[in-house]
Amino acid sequence: MSSATSTSAAPRVHRLPLAGVLRLGRPSDIWFKPALSVLASVAPPNLTLLALGRLDLAMYTMAGSLCALYAHNRPYAARARALAWVVLGMVGGLAVALVAASLTADAVVLVTVGALLAALQKALCDATRIGPPGNVVLTFISSASLFVPQTLGQVPGHLALALAAGGWAWLVGMAPDGGASVILSRLIGFRRAADIVLSNRVVPADEALAIGLITRLAQDEELAANARTLALNYAKGAPKAMAAAKRLLWTGLVIGVESCLPEEARTVAELSATADAREGLAAVLEKRAPVFTGR
Repeated sequence: MSSATSTSAAPRVHRLPLAGVLRLGRPSDIWFKPALSVLASVAPPNLTLLALGRLDLAMYTMAGSLCALYAHNRPYAARARALAWVVLGMVGGLAVALVAASLTADAVVLVTVGALLAALQKALCDATRIGPPGNVVLTFISSASLFVPQTLGQVPGHLALALAAGGWAWLVGMAPDGGASVILSRLIGFRRAADIVLSNRVVPADEALAIGLITRLAQDEELAANARTLALNYAKGAPKAMAAAKRLLWTGLVIGVESCLPEEARTVAELSATADAREGLAAVLEKRAPVFTGR
């Protein structure tokens, strides 16, 4: 007599979608540059205060130093203006808070002033689209300063410290980033890159085209149509292959040929096994336009 043992299928286990949340992003995605800028802005003023034995004044220098969080990834002229306004806005909010703190210790009055300041800072940051971290840092500094005991006579000195630290933060924020100090010289040559970075000048469109900084020009009224045509043309390509090509091109700018070749070979081998690679080959043989799906 034989017996058969039935085995129920194991229940499917669904993985929690945490990989994307827990995976570290690229430096530009995780505030890498703003964080380094703040570190460079904070260190000199606070080390100076430490040497002088006056770390009790660090709150005021921190107010100016934290302005380095703002205006990253903007063109230099726009960044210069935005950082200057952020510094002035920070010092202005700090001035209101310190004056209020020196005139009254009434918690209700101080909280009311803080709420009005926060509302004004939020409105201004939204209106100017200053970007992250928006009004959060400005409001934090002004709100904390409302409860710092001091006299009216101390306010100008404390504001001067904040303004000086803000000026240093402006200089730090204007340093080349986005890889410009490395990539720009590879694209247009060392001397042209040095001229642009050190002079901080605006490069005219015709000059940018002539030196290879850009690839084409368009009139204002034609810009949207030309950009759409170009985007649609690029979109016809195989998504994985296009992404890999861009990655290899950018990587090749900053590392040597010997380091690039193995990565290029690995990428080509990996892409050769995709459905888009087979579709591309079939399209050539059948003399038709390929239809890529990104797989």
